[in-house]
Amino acid sequence: MEYVKGKPITDYADQNHLNIRERLELFEQVCQAIQHAHYCCARVA
Repeated sequence: MEYVKGKPITDYADQNHLNIRERLELFEQVCQAIQHAHYCCARVA
């Protein structure tokens, strides 16, 4: 997995005053994006 330059997700969550539910929803979106990327790359290889 490559390094992605940017702000840590926890900083984003703190600055946007996300509550626990919102943080979990954000984390779920990130996990789904990673799963999608891995699936697409696996099909190409």
